[in-house]
Amino acid sequence: METVSVYPTLESFDLSKYTVTVSMDETPSNETDSVDQDEATSVSTDEVGSRAASDVMQPVPVTPTQLPVRSKQPRMGCKSLSRWLFSHINNVREKTPEHVALIDETGERQYVTYGELVQEVNRVANFLLYHGIVKGSRVAICMGNSIEFIYFELALFLIGAVPILLNPGHVASGRIPRFQCTALVVDAQHYNHVLRSLKNFVGAMQVFCLTKNIGSLSIPRHVWIIDAFEYRRFQSESSWTDEHDDNDNDVVAFSTSGATSQRSKVVAHNSASAHRLCTEYLDMLTDHLEEQVTESRRHHLLAGGLHTVDSWSLLMHSLTSDHTVILMETSPDFSSVTSLDRIAELIQLYDIALVISQAQFLKCFLKYDLHKSYDISSLKVFSYSGTSLPISLAKKFQEINGTSIFQVFSSTECGPISYNLWKCDENMGPSDGRTFNGIRVKIADIDDEEKELPCGEWGRIMLQTSVMCSRYLGDHMNNSWTADNWFRTGDIGMLDDQKRLHVAGPNDVLLRINDKMVITVILENALMAHSSIEDVVVASMSSNLAAGVVLREGAELPTVDDLNNFLQDQKIETEPLSNIIQVNFIPRSETGKVIRSEVLFLLQSENDNRPLKSGKKV
Repeated sequence: METVSVYPTLESFDLSKYTVTVSMDETPSNETDSVDQDEATSVSTDEVGSRAASDVMQPVPVTPTQLPVRSKQPRMGCKSLSRWLFSHINNVREKTPEHVALIDETGERQYVTYGELVQEVNRVANFLLYHGIVKGSRVAICMGNSIEFIYFELALFLIGAVPILLNPGHVASGRIPRFQCTALVVDAQHYNHVLRSLKNFVGAMQVFCLTKNIGSLSIPRHVWIIDAFEYRRFQSESSWTDEHDDNDNDVVAFSTSGATSQRSKVVAHNSASAHRLCTEYLDMLTDHLEEQVTESRRHHLLAGGLHTVDSWSLLMHSLTSDHTVILMETSPDFSSVTSLDRIAELIQLYDIALVISQAQFLKCFLKYDLHKSYDISSLKVFSYSGTSLPISLAKKFQEINGTSIFQVFSSTECGPISYNLWKCDENMGPSDGRTFNGIRVKIADIDDEEKELPCGEWGRIMLQTSVMCSRYLGDHMNNSWTADNWFRTGDIGMLDDQKRLHVAGPNDVLLRINDKMVITVILENALMAHSSIEDVVVASMSSNLAAGVVLREGAELPTVDDLNNFLQDQKIETEPLSNIIQVNFIPRSETGKVIRSEVLFLLQSENDNRPLKSGKKV
């Protein structure tokens, strides 16, 4: 094949100049693999943009909240994410092209320098341009962690296309909404999942598949299947420039985590909000890290999927800061012993100083005593989001390793909202935090969101900010904003008299027992300090408060009176527990969140209707 230096449109596409294995079935069929053209969603890009823009009410500017003084000046706003990203990457390449940008630990170890990174991204960009992917094209990516994931994502940024980073699990379970896109990039592992969901990718006519044997794939009708590894045969130089600002245009989109029983949302960001995602909070973390170590370590581990906002933000921040990213394989259960062993091994091997993950990761790290098997003394900063971390576990980990522990409360739509650096001498829990600049928070009444609650009362967290997502991709996603432009985060929280934000978790952490409000996470975190309890969940059973308990090895099941007295000793004001049920596990999502929709069924199936005051093992 000759080197391609001119990038024809699809109208002038010459198949004879390109090697690709394709099979087309022209036979009409009613099978589900067909791409159904839905007149309600198969519309032009302009129509989709205008409709989504009208659905999402734009937030209003607010008065900034003062942040603690940082050691460096905050970065200025961004008018073009692509220009900002590649100006930094190219600066590193020109000064030190031999610096390692990526270390691939997903298979055979591979080192990619900044010079090689730019070359490979250029190859992919030329390849995509040849196939008609241009500025503004929406391209969905459904892949596990790999070097090629990063190449294709960066190439889309380079040509001004919009990468849509999808959770592969959501695609497999059919939880993604219908939205318009131009093409898809998929690996062999997730190819069949994408085929089953093709009708949700409205207008997609090309599927770029990263597979070693494209001839073995089943081929759907009316879609081009293209061997994505053919990018290696294209030139490695860039011959185009983009001098136009794209601040008001979508530049990247993410799928939200969502509840297990609900569809996820696909959230698009423009340059300003995407730039904030990968700078403001991470700048603060790296500033703190430089204060903790005499020689700043420049290796950062991507412990989560590349489709997540946390991993994307860390990747972009690292590549623009001349740091090295270690890429590890994704696991369906990151809290499994095998996955935790792998993470600990990489921390030891590369002297990792910063890890961004979930609270459940730290719980399991302590559960299996991995600090006794691996040298993790290099770890100086641990940042987590999502489920709050019990104070007892935070203290234990700090005593073991002296690690600084940050909690950040964030959402896919808004990015970081509040944060807290936890200290052992503080009485407040790790879920407390101060809001970032430009974010205004109010706590609304549970039953009347127009009523704002005073300090000290729990309610629904609502916020306003001048920089956040640009739109939702797909229909029927306009219920996240109130009529007066407050964003519903879907979480329960409280503001104390110092305006610190306390976050309990999603709305389902709130229970009503005997007309009184119970925050389950507060009880669960307190009970985690009990010597017999490995894990615990609290739920309502027949209008009574029940606790499902996973016991530590060799421990006996405590009685109801034991646990109620334990909570009183910790000065936890709550309705008393009425039932204790031993369980073997607590149902959790891939990010460590308790799947509360399954808890009641679990407790009912394990409950033997013993007397409420009995503490006997089930």
